[in-house]
Amino acid sequence: MLRVHGGYVLRDLDSTNGIKLDDERRAEISLHSGLSVKLGDVPFDFQLIDEELEVLVREKMKTAEPVVREPEMSLPKLPPLKVKPPHAVPVPKIQSGSDSRAILLLILLALAAFFSGMTVRFYKETGGSLISAMMGHPPPTVNLPAKTLPTVPVTPAVPETPAVPVTPAVPETPAVPQTPAVPETSGTTPVPATPDP
Repeated sequence: MLRVHGGYVLRDLDSTNGIKLDDERRAEISLHSGLSVKLGDVPFDFQLIDEELEVLVREKMKTAEPVVREPEMSLPKLPPLKVKPPHAVPVPKIQSGSDSRAILLLILLALAAFFSGMTVRFYKETGGSLISAMMGHPPPTVNLPAKTLPTVPVTPAVPETPAVPVTPAVPETPAVPQTPAVPETSGTTPVPATPDP
């Protein structure tokens, strides 16, 4: 801290933490009574006693000189400066007459194309002219061929045959075996047994 003419100054001599006023680091701060600064992170309140305040006021009064105005010099008037923006791109002038004619021409062409399409459709559907229909003339009666759809041959439906109920098979009764004939001892030849049909 230095005593200078009219007050005190606080200077930082390249310290590690520095000096701060309103949390802003500075190299030099002019001190006045009631000011609060920080030395590093430590708050420092600067307060002067009444006697020191009177001395500082007297110093300021002695050095205060009346303000002397210098005589005004008349400067030549210069024309105003024309400043161009740094990246100004010239805008081409639009000729409103030719643009409106081009737009009108496009609208007329679009209407003509629409009307042509409607005329062709009207002719295909009725066989008459759209203009004469708009003027109130009835369309001529023309026998147009009827649109026929291609015929698809229809095959007759085959009736379903009713299901025949299946009867369970009756088990066959086994044939009764016939007993072989017992030969007679009387000297006659045995007669073979005939099977039942």
